Amino acid sequence: MLINKPEYNKGDIATFMLVTGQECIARVEECQDDGFLVAKPLTLVPSGQGMAMVQLGMTAQINTVVLKNQHIVFHGPTAKEAADGYLQSTSGIQLVKGV
Repeated sequence: MLINKPEYNKGDIATFMLVTGQECIARVEECQDDGFLVAKPLTLVPSGQGMAMVQLGMTAQINTVVLKNQHIVFHGPTAKEAADGYLQSTSGIQLVKGV
């Protein structure tokens, strides 16, 4: 039996492209056989200043959700700038840029 190591560790920030065309950035809580349990999922929407991150399911009061494999086109680690923006949006912490 071949056992694969999960692709992400708990707490990693990952980007998921969904079959709906939405790009979702979330903190991975657990890699499951049928998908990923993620926390604080945000999606990208156009705004006057470029792209903005808003809660996936804007009117739903959710903290965690399972993104099923059948709804994911692809996924990967989030680029550092986007991950920093995600952390700032979800925690309120202002990250310090390199001096």
